[in-house]
Amino acid sequence: MMKLVIISVFLGVAYSAVTKCFTTSGDKVESAACTKSEEKCSGPSFDVITGISKMAYGCGKCSDDDKADTSKKCVDCDADDCNKLLEAGTDFECEKYEFKENKFTAAAAKTKCKGLKGKDNLCNKPGAEAKAGADYTVMKDGCGECDKTQLDAKKCAQVAGAAGLTAFLVPLLAALYTLF
Repeated sequence: MMKLVIISVFLGVAYSAVTKCFTTSGDKVESAACTKSEEKCSGPSFDVITGISKMAYGCGKCSDDDKADTSKKCVDCDADDCNKLLEAGTDFECEKYEFKENKFTAAAAKTKCKGLKGKDNLCNKPGAEAKAGADYTVMKDGCGECDKTQLDAKKCAQVAGAAGLTAFLVPLLAALYTLF
């Protein structure tokens, strides 16, 4: 009898369906109950270069076409309300580094990056241990986080994006101005 109970619990968990997902209804995105026994929720993805994709939120897994469509870039997940609402943050700029004449130098033009609300605006740059061109791989033209392996090896460093620093300095300067 105990074996049947354990098997029933295991099968219930293994074949459980999501009961609610964030869904798009007109211009609103809200958590809503799924009408069918769906196994996944779907929604847009975020890329630090292109921003939030144009995919609608919904119940059910992504179709192969929606995953392949470069404007939708659908992603799916398998828990209740796992397709969290993505909100655009502030845009920022990062330097893209190149290895020239035995050293890393920043390119003349900065890369425009997209921010995500609730996430730090990070740029990646060569770390202290990046001594050769092969030591550091530029990620997303300088936007976003470092590759974990390079970060752990100190061959890549993460710094705040330009808008993130400006957002901190402007109120600080205003406060200093009012004091003096």
